[in-house]
Amino acid sequence: MANKFINVEVGIDLYNHIKNHTVFLGENYKIISPTYYFLVRISMEAREEEDWYAPFTSQRLKSLFKAYGCSYNDVLAALEELGLILPRIKGFFDRTGSGKSRCARFKLTELGQDLVARSETEYLRKLHADPILRRRSQKRRSKNKLSALEEVKTGLEGRIQRTLFELQYDREAIAPLLEDQSLTKHEKICLTHSLANFEEGNLRVSRGEKDGRLHHSWVQLKKEARPFFTLKGRRYTHTIDIRACHPTFFGQYIGDFAWNTLAFAKARLRNDENFEKSYFLFKESCILNNIKLNLWYDSNIYIDSNINIKDISNNYIFISSSSSISHILHYLVENGDNLAAEIKNWNDFWTQEEDPRKIIAAELGAKTDKRIKGSINSAINGSNNMMSKWIAKTYPQLSSIWSKTKLDVTGNQISRFYESKLMLNPTIYDVAEHLDLQILSEHDGVGVFSKDGEYSSLEKCRTLVAYIVAASQKKFGLKVRLAIKISDVGG
Repeated sequence: MANKFINVEVGIDLYNHIKNHTVFLGENYKIISPTYYFLVRISMEAREEEDWYAPFTSQRLKSLFKAYGCSYNDVLAALEELGLILPRIKGFFDRTGSGKSRCARFKLTELGQDLVARSETEYLRKLHADPILRRRSQKRRSKNKLSALEEVKTGLEGRIQRTLFELQYDREAIAPLLEDQSLTKHEKICLTHSLANFEEGNLRVSRGEKDGRLHHSWVQLKKEARPFFTLKGRRYTHTIDIRACHPTFFGQYIGDFAWNTLAFAKARLRNDENFEKSYFLFKESCILNNIKLNLWYDSNIYIDSNINIKDISNNYIFISSSSSISHILHYLVENGDNLAAEIKNWNDFWTQEEDPRKIIAAELGAKTDKRIKGSINSAINGSNNMMSKWIAKTYPQLSSIWSKTKLDVTGNQISRFYESKLMLNPTIYDVAEHLDLQILSEHDGVGVFSKDGEYSSLEKCRTLVAYIVAASQKKFGLKVRLAIKISDVGG
């Protein structure tokens, strides 16, 4: 039987490696395409995970292979036998959904990364050089653009969706980066796949359920590739991002967590003596320390006393258990003023002019502040390391309240309720346009495109930073520190 397989995205080496496995024989050759898509998604999504294992729900896997009349378990077994993925880790549930969807986690082997990286690189080269394939990709881009722009996207998401289709990159100038031998296989997959997305217009914008961030191809693109892009005749000249974003908002997060817990308890414990004391003492202490308290959700959520505590724990204030509410109330009666003082000290430390990570590195004898950066971000998400010990020792009141939260969602909660609400404010984009700049969202900040020379662009960036700092002070009571970095412009 003649080989019918014509999916040019799948590289020759990968195809030859899997084509003779029983799962892919005969008419089952059609399964190769969704299988390849699955391998690419593992690599793309694994970078969001500390251990590089990408989560997939059972429903997602079923939908991926359902149209081909095969069991996804057969495909997974084949990929393990072929040495392309490591044995899956089972026993998880999808925390972003109802909690009923089973979830397994997957990671590519070294061989899997190598074959996928070669496939992605081959395909991108074809998109650049093959005129027939290039015309096909241009048609696909036009179709995808029309489809994306026809969707009802309001506000900033729609604005960014339209902007993404205005981006262009210099194929010739970026070529040396594609041959960079220092890139890992994973980095090469992400780079080539992202560039192919721009070629074909796979540029959908989505908002993360867990972190509130906007996810799109520009965010996924390796930062070294961004200087090769232009936007409406403007060069990519600077980045603006929040310095030490998660640590900066951590103290505010703990204070707001306590406040939101009190707001929830208000409906049930209005006449409870401990509640009355903790509620008013903590509020007064925060006022005295110039701490602005924020409700994460509409206060009406907390008024209904029939709301199930477990539902609130899972979906709203992220307490570790219902017993934590009682603990926090009792704790705040005795320590509310001390907690407020520690929040102020934490806020002052992380918003000072000198980079706090350098101060901590010197204090702990760390060789570089980069080690502190990784360590504190891991600690904030529940890892037991040098920085979690430093937090517990230096800020015991913060640490005590923090221990009653779901530690592993701390980073996502900070991104959702602080970073995203600040940096995804549409008025920031209005101010940028008034300054004749174009900006695009990046995690913790924005990328800046400008027509001006370096000095003039920098001055405009400083004006934009001043606006963002003022917005942060108004919304959160925090004078965040933002870093302006000059892009290493290629081409």
